[in-house]
Amino acid sequence: VTYGIVNNQNICEKNDFTNVSKQEKHILKGISCCPSIVKGKAKVILSPKNNVELNGEIIVAERTDPGWVPLYPSASGLLIERGSVLSHSAIVARELGLPTIVGIKNLTKLVKDGQIIKMDAGKGIVYLHPDKKTKKKE
Repeated sequence: VTYGIVNNQNICEKNDFTNVSKQEKHILKGISCCPSIVKGKAKVILSPKNNVELNGEIIVAERTDPGWVPLYPSASGLLIERGSVLSHSAIVARELGLPTIVGIKNLTKLVKDGQIIKMDAGKGIVYLHPDKKTKKKE
């Protein structure tokens, strides 16, 4: 028994699961878990135990576990290199309404701490240089 639908959209239909980074070097692709668009500073975090202070930054992590959850309310978004829509982090982020994308290859190698990024969590896309003019491939 549930008390409502968490997300009434089929995530698999929304994502084409193509590697956008092959088309555009400044765009990364992952799996949308909680849709919204956020632009802000990236905070690359290797462990939540390192006295991390967040002030609305976008969390960038290789992987997460339940120990990361206390950081979520202070973040504006969540990007994770490994994970799925059914991972603990994705489920909790959806419950909190935190825009989240998981399964982003090479995320922690490509995003620098303090870098301004834009995430479209509805489409599962991360723009590494959101202020650059880009050519759309259609």
